[in-house]
Amino acid sequence: MNHVFISYSNADRAAVDTICSFLESVGVPCWIAHRDEPAAEFYQTPIVEAIQSAVACVFVLTRNSNRSRDVANEVHLAFRSKRILVPFRLEKFQLGGDLLYYLDRVQTIDATAGLNEVALRQLGDVLKRLIGEASVQKQEGDQDWRACEAAAMRGDAEARYRLAVHYSDEQSETLRPAEAVRWFRAAAEQGHAESAWKLALAYRSGNGVVRSEPEAARWIQTAAKLGYAPAEFAWGQMLLQERGESANAREAAVWFDRAAAQGITDARYNLALLYLNGRGVERNYPRALEAMRECAGAGHAGAEYYLAWMLMHGYGAPADHSEALLWAERAAGQGHEMARRLVRELGSEAL
Repeated sequence: MNHVFISYSNADRAAVDTICSFLESVGVPCWIAHRDEPAAEFYQTPIVEAIQSAVACVFVLTRNSNRSRDVANEVHLAFRSKRILVPFRLEKFQLGGDLLYYLDRVQTIDATAGLNEVALRQLGDVLKRLIGEASVQKQEGDQDWRACEAAAMRGDAEARYRLAVHYSDEQSETLRPAEAVRWFRAAAEQGHAESAWKLALAYRSGNGVVRSEPEAARWIQTAAKLGYAPAEFAWGQMLLQERGESANAREAAVWFDRAAAQGITDARYNLALLYLNGRGVERNYPRALEAMRECAGAGHAGAEYYLAWMLMHGYGAPADHSEALLWAERAAGQGHEMARRLVRELGSEAL
């Protein structure tokens, strides 16, 4: 990753050739489609790879490029791929569409006075600095990952987890899903909670391993038992969905309680529903109301609705239609359809 990608309209090829020739003469490797795109390949594939592996992406701004769908697609991909964007303006005009959205506030190198050596040298200096910084970062990163790999091979669970995350990064050149799964499994088998969770997600999605819901469930349960909050919540949900037995609901309540204690709002909301309905636990309106109020305070639309409903009917506290209307309106504002009906009902009562 030591080249820069140049994005441009085909109508501006002559100017782009001048830019590319100068940059390469001062030691900046360039990738331009009309020269470097391999023949007989699917058009977009090499461009995608060139953008994702570039140090930076230069956007040659002209009226032509402002109208170009290809340039719009390239700036979107470069931004999504977290590449450094370098606008190089050749003409004075108003940016529009995607170029306006992505480049309007990015520092631009101005060449509207002409494609002269001053502007080209300014562009070259910026790009050489970026390439130098990227080279240093890569060397430091390579040293870090060599140390991480060595620690992983020695059996360090945290190093194995970090290595797996590195191999699972979709924005990285090192994306290797099967290798990520191997290291997540190694760490999970040592009791690394987040690795067990990541392994469960891999089995659920089939990313790097053959998709398997039973294996996903096994590793979710493992991660939950290791105290990983998202897994505690997920395992509680799975227990509720499994045949709906009361024993499962009781166990689900335990897992929701543990996840809620670690700040998982959805877990507290599900626990509130269990107390409201007496499912798996003894019905307890005050406790359900308290939990709904906590979740509603965090902006949970479902909790806002149920809090309004409980206050309307006097479950867990004396009826309070004014406060009920307030919470119903908040839930309705988030698109909760039942809350909208409740707002109309409470509003009609006030007339």
